[in-house]
Amino acid sequence: MDLSNAPSCVSTEADRLAALTGLDILDTPAEREFDELTRLAAVALGVASAAVSLIDESRQWFKARHGIPFPE
Repeated sequence: MDLSNAPSCVSTEADRLAALTGLDILDTPAEREFDELTRLAAVALGVASAAVSLIDESRQWFKARHGIPFPE
């Protein structure tokens, strides 16, 4: 995933959704780096679960999750 074109500040919900769409990350396959980050976060914080989640117009989707059984 290339974040070089990601906006540095999003001022409205429409801008946020456009930025999210522009990242082209929703519904992509799992990536080891994101999975490892969530596992490390859970271990470092001593919690049972951690996630990287993205929220579009109608759902919350997990790019990566540790200790959470459902994908959205």
